[in-house]
Amino acid sequence: MSTYESVEPVDEPAAVWQCVQSYIEQLYVEKGKLECQRKAQEFTQILKTDVETLTEGEDPNLLEKPEFVAARAWSSVKKDGEFQREFCGLLQMGLREDEAVYMPPLATYFKTMNRYAVGQRAPGRDEPPWPKTNDPDAGLEAWTLFRGGRLPHFAREWYEQVIASGEIYRVSMALATSQLKDKALHFMTTLSYPPSEDMVLARYRIDKDQKCYHVNCLECLTKVKKEMEWWFPPYAAFQATRLERVGDGPGSYWELDVKVSFDNLSPHVPPGVKLAPWA
Repeated sequence: MSTYESVEPVDEPAAVWQCVQSYIEQLYVEKGKLECQRKAQEFTQILKTDVETLTEGEDPNLLEKPEFVAARAWSSVKKDGEFQREFCGLLQMGLREDEAVYMPPLATYFKTMNRYAVGQRAPGRDEPPWPKTNDPDAGLEAWTLFRGGRLPHFAREWYEQVIASGEIYRVSMALATSQLKDKALHFMTTLSYPPSEDMVLARYRIDKDQKCYHVNCLECLTKVKKEMEWWFPPYAAFQATRLERVGDGPGSYWELDVKVSFDNLSPHVPPGVKLAPWA
């Protein structure tokens, strides 16, 4: 049984913070940092204060459900003192390295957050605010989410191969996207890394009839409003369909079209599919 299958989501917000501190402390220990417990406690408290600080109009009920608290912590822009990274970046470090020592708190955290992202399976649960509007002037494409980043050469070759084969694959990281094309383009041109690699704008296309069981919009929970972030949990399944170059010169970039699997579970996704080397 995998660690993810063996753990349970937490039932109280306080348990989210215990999980956060445990993971950060373990990450610091593995990276050879000093005073790991104290520093993990300090950053956890900074996060907690940020998450519990509500802006005008925000519902206090946001702090009552552990999955809401986990989602707000994911969106916090507070950076830790050791790596100078936001909490979401620290979480992605553990997912990329896939070391067993990180997995108990990491799996517990994401299983808790999945109650929000994957909650549509629950009877009577409201559907997410699907991006149904088609308005090119506003950077909106119906049933499309965007992600801006970089595309190393080895990753481009890999995507070309799976496009040719038509294979379904999974992404081991949690995947943040936006329904706003301009937000993704801004991230692609100003915040993506490594800067030496080609830029890429990915379009994640949701089937308007089947939709998707494992994605949700964080706008109502996030600490950073107006990003219209949509969040896929780790190991979500996709199928790349097109990769083309746009333009020439310094401002050129790749466009990657990706079909979103409507259901992350078997038999809709075959067992043992490949993991994307970059997303």
